[in-house]
Amino acid sequence: MSSISVVQHPFGAPTADRDSPYSFPYSPADYSHQEDSASATFTLNPASTRPPSMSGSVNLRTRTPKTSIVGSNFDRPKSVHDATNFGEFTVHEKEPLETHEETVAPAAKSVRAIEIWREMFLTSNGRDKALKLIQYSIRVYLLFHVRSSKYLRRQPQKPWEADMIAGLQKGYSGLSLSRKCMIMFNWLSPLATVSAPESLPSKGEKARPQPLLRKILHSPPPVLLDLLCGISDDLATFYKLGLVPRRIGQRAERLADLCWFAGTLVDLVEVGVELSVIGGAISEIEGRLYNESMTIASATTTSGQATDEKELVKLRRQQYWSKVQRMKLLMDLIFVSYDVFYIKKYSDIAKSFTGLASAVLSSMKLYDKHHGTLSRSPI
Repeated sequence: MSSISVVQHPFGAPTADRDSPYSFPYSPADYSHQEDSASATFTLNPASTRPPSMSGSVNLRTRTPKTSIVGSNFDRPKSVHDATNFGEFTVHEKEPLETHEETVAPAAKSVRAIEIWREMFLTSNGRDKALKLIQYSIRVYLLFHVRSSKYLRRQPQKPWEADMIAGLQKGYSGLSLSRKCMIMFNWLSPLATVSAPESLPSKGEKARPQPLLRKILHSPPPVLLDLLCGISDDLATFYKLGLVPRRIGQRAERLADLCWFAGTLVDLVEVGVELSVIGGAISEIEGRLYNESMTIASATTTSGQATDEKELVKLRRQQYWSKVQRMKLLMDLIFVSYDVFYIKKYSDIAKSFTGLASAVLSSMKLYDKHHGTLSRSPI
């Protein structure tokens, strides 16, 4: 049991304890038994045996930059491929693993939601998220409508209702094709990474251009995976537009599914490592704050505690969005697994809900990113 002891300052200088986050000053005039004007404070008992929770310690280290599937650019390559008929859907979408390391400035409260949505829709990534939300909302509605008509309806479908369902199905197919066309030629970003010069030549030396094939062979596997996925997605889109033969389009679609599946697994591994590093850093800071709370408060320890608390808030925010990213990747993995392994059982139900959940989570991340950007921008 931790106890509370009342400590009086004999020198009448309460300023040292006022700086302590664990002290509560009160006026001596409220108590008649105080003989002088010295303040009294409540101080934690150092014998307390309730430290904060500590998990396995992992040293926080600099994260190795990834120049592949997890790009640093905002509108990074991703792939989308959907069939045009309801019941046969395939969606490919890979996004950067965003680390929300920044803290929102006090001016963030003045940013209006309509301004954030406006900035989102100025980018192709934001428009893609909006179309994806509409697309999978329609799909979930069609799923419930078909199920309810099959088991609950006792009278034939009315003509206006049949027209509405047919229109929603056409709208779903149109949104799918629009999303595929919106993200075409995104393979140019990994190609630019591959073709970039490795190092700058020194003075007096001329840069020796290397063949593109050699650069591709010496590139990291994730970059090659991203490049291959983008090209195969574009070929599948050209097939849907009638510009590529059926044989090539179907093979490209299959290759895009495999690349998306492999890329999602790579992203999940990276997010897992990132979460373990963040968890270790949080445990280290919590332990340091606990040790500082057991010592006598001073100006130095108070300033160190303030710095640690800010860092702790930043790390917890980053941990939250990393968990959101992991959940989104799990939804994508479930979605693409039905196409890679040709799973037919509960295919419509699983794809509808995982697609909608992925759309909501990715939209949350993008919204928060634009919110932070507008918060830090000058007024």
